[in-house]
Amino acid sequence: MAQKRIQYVKTANSLEKQLIASAADIVEIDAIDGLSATNVQDALVAIKDIADNGGVTGVKGNAESTYRKGNVNITPANIGLGNLTNDAQVKRSEMGVANGVATLGEDGKIPSSQLPSYVDDVLEYENKVAFPTTGESGKIYVAKDTNLTYRWGGSAYIEISASLALGETSSTAYAGDKGKALDTRISTAEGNISTNAEEITSLETRTTKLENGTTPAGKATKLATARKITLTGDANGNTTFDGSADESITVTLANTGVTAGTYSAVAVDSKGRVTAGNQIVEWGAKGQTEPSANLAVGGLFFMLVE
Repeated sequence: MAQKRIQYVKTANSLEKQLIASAADIVEIDAIDGLSATNVQDALVAIKDIADNGGVTGVKGNAESTYRKGNVNITPANIGLGNLTNDAQVKRSEMGVANGVATLGEDGKIPSSQLPSYVDDVLEYENKVAFPTTGESGKIYVAKDTNLTYRWGGSAYIEISASLALGETSSTAYAGDKGKALDTRISTAEGNISTNAEEITSLETRTTKLENGTTPAGKATKLATARKITLTGDANGNTTFDGSADESITVTLANTGVTAGTYSAVAVDSKGRVTAGNQIVEWGAKGQTEPSANLAVGGLFFMLVE
């Protein structure tokens, strides 16, 4: 009878297993994991069968902790790719390019560079300095600090249209409401001047009639009692008149409070007297940065720039 022995073998994971080599014809062994044979001969046959079919006794993916044996099914989850699907995957080379797919920026939105130009034809920035170094044709750039609009001219930003700025300097346009108010004041002044001119003409006519004796008063030779004529109110002066000779009155006009000078705009009262005067235009002297108090509200101040 053949001699029987039990021997051992060390595996790669340092576990002791029965040796299958022996000088004896048949060596009985304990069943080994993955083999049902209990002797060396049968074990060798089983090992050959395994080798002929690929030599794999167990499978363990990166996401698994133990080996699986037999008819093993491999899934993406077994090898740590559970986030993959059977759907067609997008290649990175197809992202953000023509005939590819759009990507998302850090804000979760599609970047404007991947959108048609008409989607953001008007771009706003805090000021012109914040514009992109190189602009895009077909887009309008707005500087919010000045509300001026620009287009990219190929090498520089060009203002789309000259902008009109309101103000009271040589480089600005005069505000319409102020111009209307000034026009009203001038029209009123012209009306008062016309009325005064008519009154003066009427007075001259009456005086001429008196001098020519065409009125009853002009027929008197002399007053029985001389009379003193005194001017009061807007003018002061007096003389004694008895009708025997011409007299004159030295008239002193009442002070209206306006300093003597030349003004381009005046204010008058209901009697046509000038009560205030201001300049509409003031040419600043060297170093003058503020207009004088004599400049009318709505007047133009031209500062000297060296």
